[in-house]
Amino acid sequence: MAGAVLPRGGEPLLCTHDIIHSRTRMPWIKPENILDRPFIRTEGGTKKFADEVRAKVGKLAEGKIGVDIMTFGLSQWLPKCFPKAQFVDGREIINNAKMIKTQDEMECQLIANMITEAGFQARESPSWESGCGARPWLRSCRKAEPSRWSPASPG
Repeated sequence: MAGAVLPRGGEPLLCTHDIIHSRTRMPWIKPENILDRPFIRTEGGTKKFADEVRAKVGKLAEGKIGVDIMTFGLSQWLPKCFPKAQFVDGREIINNAKMIKTQDEMECQLIANMITEAGFQARESPSWESGCGARPWLRSCRKAEPSRWSPASPG
């Protein structure tokens, strides 16, 4: 899970636990703008995050800030951390941005769809119930404990 700060006219900030991965594979984001994911479930964690963001974006932290996921805690703590900011619902902007895909993203989605389809086809094949196909381990389990794998048992 990650978070992003997208300041108008400024450099994007990425907050993630996968710092090394992100710095290696996201050359369009400056390495110093890839930060550890904040712990915003507490007021102290939110304040620490706000201090980091303010240091990076300066006066932009006093303008309009769109938040796509606003918890009760954040609704109380963010206005204290950014007293001059106006907070707005950022879900629509983020959802629209999610619809824009690069060629690489479209190819990854195609591959994921093919893998999912192969899984459905394997599930529908006659060998599925006999323990072959996508669950080769199941046949040996059924031989060892046939009653445990009956259709009526939950396990």
